[in-house]
Amino acid sequence: MSLSTFRSDKIKSWILTVLFGGPIFYGIMKIIVWGGPYFYLYLGLFFILMMILMVNLIPNVIMPLFNKYTDLTDLELKS
Repeated sequence: MSLSTFRSDKIKSWILTVLFGGPIFYGIMKIIVWGGPYFYLYLGLFFILMMILMVNLIPNVIMPLFNKYTDLTDLELKS
């Protein structure tokens, strides 16, 4: 890994942290304030929904920003 690749990956990581981490943190804080004594139930539902979203989003959108994926050409290894 070259220094420029490292720097670009770090910048991408910071941008993604702001884009995803900020709204998630804000949502958590709003749920705690809004939820009252049963906030943990709403927070659990929020986490479940975020996990379902991220399981689909990370491999299709975020990981290709950092890695290049190609199809496996060796058929023996593929089977």
